[in-house]
Amino acid sequence: MTAPAVLHHALDPAALRAARRTARLSLEAAGSRVGRTASIVARYERGQIDPPASVLVALAGLYGVHPGVFFAPTT
Repeated sequence: MTAPAVLHHALDPAALRAARRTARLSLEAAGSRVGRTASIVARYERGQIDPPASVLVALAGLYGVHPGVFFAPTT
C-alpha cells in the first residue's frame, strides 16, 4: 500500500505583490492597514521573511482575495 501524495505549498512573494498592486495600494497603505511598516511588507513581497498567518489573512481581506492565492504548490 502506498501513502497518498502530499502537496506542499510555499508562499509566493510575487503573488503578494501582484495582489497589492491589483488592489491599487502602496506599500505604506497596505502596511498601515495591517499594523506593519512598508519596509516589512516589502520584505514579505521579496520573500525575505514570511508573514504570520494572521497578517496573511489580513492582507487577503484588504486585497479582496482568498489567502490561498498567496501560495503555490511545490514538489
